[in-house]
Amino acid sequence: MGRSQHDDPARAEREFSTALRAMERGDWSHAEKRLRRVAKAFPENAPVHFNLAVVLRQQNRHVAAVKQIQRMLDIDPTAYDGWLMLAENLVATGDVDAASNAVQRALTLQPDRFEAHLMLGQLSAEQLRWTDALMFFRNGLDKKPLDVNLTILLAQSLTALAQFDEALALLRGALDTQPNQVDLWLSTGEMLQHMGRIEEAVDIYRESLIQHPASGPLQLQLADCLSELQWPDEAKLLYEAVLQQTPGHPDALNNQALLAAAAGQNTQAESAFRALMVNHPDYGDPYRNLSVLKHFDSTADQDILAMRAALRRDHLSSPSRAALCFALGKALDDCGEYDEAFDYFRQANDERHKAVRFDIDRLARRFDDIEKHFDQTFFEDRARWGEVSRQPIFIIGLPRSGTTLLEQVLAAHPDVAAAGELRKITEISLWIAAHHSAGDPYPAGVSQLDAKTVKALAGRYLDELTQRVGEAKRVTDKMPMNFFHAGLIHLLFPEAAIIHCNRNPMDTALSIYCQHFPPGMDYAYRLEDIAAYYHRYVALMAHWRGVLGGALLEVDYEQLVSTPRETVGNLLESLGLVWSDACLAHHTQVGRVETLSLWQVRQPLNIRSIGRWRRYESQLQPLIEALGPSVAGT
Repeated sequence: MGRSQHDDPARAEREFSTALRAMERGDWSHAEKRLRRVAKAFPENAPVHFNLAVVLRQQNRHVAAVKQIQRMLDIDPTAYDGWLMLAENLVATGDVDAASNAVQRALTLQPDRFEAHLMLGQLSAEQLRWTDALMFFRNGLDKKPLDVNLTILLAQSLTALAQFDEALALLRGALDTQPNQVDLWLSTGEMLQHMGRIEEAVDIYRESLIQHPASGPLQLQLADCLSELQWPDEAKLLYEAVLQQTPGHPDALNNQALLAAAAGQNTQAESAFRALMVNHPDYGDPYRNLSVLKHFDSTADQDILAMRAALRRDHLSSPSRAALCFALGKALDDCGEYDEAFDYFRQANDERHKAVRFDIDRLARRFDDIEKHFDQTFFEDRARWGEVSRQPIFIIGLPRSGTTLLEQVLAAHPDVAAAGELRKITEISLWIAAHHSAGDPYPAGVSQLDAKTVKALAGRYLDELTQRVGEAKRVTDKMPMNFFHAGLIHLLFPEAAIIHCNRNPMDTALSIYCQHFPPGMDYAYRLEDIAAYYHRYVALMAHWRGVLGGALLEVDYEQLVSTPRETVGNLLESLGLVWSDACLAHHTQVGRVETLSLWQVRQPLNIRSIGRWRRYESQLQPLIEALGPSVAGT
C-alpha cells in the first residue's frame, strides 16, 4: 500500500493547490472534496478550514460554513479575516447578534482596518440603527478615504437620518476626485431623485454620460427621470440604447412598456408585461403594472393565477413582494373579493413601510413655514406681480382625489391642452432655495424676490408650456402636490385659476393605501400616517382659501361624476370658457396618462368609486379613529 496523506505532506499540498484551482473556476463540489481530504490529514491547518468555509458559503451551506470557520478560529483566534468570515455566515443563518460579536472581535484585533467598520455599519443599517451605522461608516471611511462602497453607504445613512445636504455634499465631493466611478454617479443621481430634485438628477446623469457614454445603468436612470418629467421620446431612445447593449433587460423593457401604456397602446404594453412575467417571474413590477392597466372579472383570470404562483416563489425581494401584493389586491378588488384584497394591500404596505421614514413633525414644520410666509400681507405687498396670464390652469389636491379625471375632462375642450403633471413649479421652488443664503431657503426665500425676478420665473414656466404643447389657449398642469405651492403659483400668475379637487377623505385615503407610489410619498403605507398627513393638508387648504380668495376654485369629485353637466358647466364658466359637449365624452379622446389612473380615466364618467371605502369599513377602523368621526363621515 502507498503512504497515507498523514505521511505525505507533499501530496496534501498538491491536493490543496488543486482545490484552490477548482475554487478559481467555481467548481465548488470538487474543491470541497479535495479540501476535506486535506483537512482530515491535517486537522490543525487553519487555512484549509478557512477555504473550506469559503466553499461551503458559496454553496449557501452557511451552517456548515460556521462550523468550519469556528474550527479555524479554535486553531488561530487572532485571524482577523476568520472572524469576518464567521460574521458573514452568521448573518446568513439569521444570528445577527452573534455576527456583531464576531465583527467586534475582528475590530479589537485590527482597529485600523476598514472591513470591520464596514460590516458593523451594514449590520446597524439592516437593523435601522442609522446613528450607529453613521458612526461605523465614518470610521471606516477614515481608514480608507477613497472607498466607493463606504462613501455610498455613508451617504445612504445620512439620507435615512434626513441629513440630505450633507449626503449630497459627500457624494459630490467624491465625484470631484473619482469621476471614473460609475457607482458614484448613480448614487448621486439617485440621491437627487429621492430628494425630489429630478431636474438636477437629469443634469448629473447627462454629465456622467459624457464620462461614461456607454454605461447602461446611467442611460437607464436618465431615461427613468425623463419619463417622470414627461419627455417620452428621449426616454424611449435611451431605453432602446440600453436594450441594444443588454437585450432583455427587465427594467428597460418594463419602463418601455409603461411609456406605451401611457400613450394608450394597451395591447402592446400588456404583451410586454406578460412576457416579462414569464421570463422574469421574480420581478414584481410587471405584475403590478399589468394590474393597473386592466380590469379583472374573475379570480380564475390567468394573470391572477400567475401572480399567485409568483408570490409563492422563494427568495422574492421586498420590492417585488410588495408589487405582487399590490397587484393581487387590485385584481381581487375588481373581482369583489374584498377581504382577501385588503389582506394583500396590508401585506404590500407593510413591505413598503419598512423602506420609508415618515416624520410627521418635520412635515408639520414645513406646512407651518408655508402658512407663515404666504400670509395675507405677503400678497397685498406684491399685488399683480408676475405674469398677468390666464393660460395655465393648475389642478391640485391629494393624490387619488380625481385630478387626472378632471384634467382629461377639461382637456377634451377644444381650447384646452393637457400638459400632465409638470414639475416646473417644484423646479422654480428649488431655484429659489438654491439662490437664497440666509435661513430656511424655501419658502422664506420667496420674500426676498423682487418683481423683476418673479416675472422672469413666471416667464420660464410659460416657456415650458410652449415647449410642451405649443401655443394652446389654455393649458392644464395637474401636479397634485402643487397644493404645497399654491402661494407661489398665485405670486407668479395672479390671474391664473387654481382648481382644488376635493374627494371624500375615506375614499381618498383608501385609494392612496391601495397604491404603490414613487419616492416622496412616505406617508402612504400606514393608515395612521395617511390620516396625520390628511389633517395637515386640510389645514393648509383652509389657509389657501383665506389668502387666495377667488383664485382658488373648488371641484368635488362626487359632484363631478354624479352631476357632470352642471359641475363642468359651472367650472368652464369660472374659467371663462364656453360650454363644449366634448367634455362629457372625454374618454373617447384621452391623450397621454402618466399616472396610476391609466384604466379609470379611459372610462365614461361614473359613480362606481363613490363610497368604495365602505367595502372595507371593518379593516379601516384605525383610519376612522385617526381621522375622527367628523372627518371620516361615519
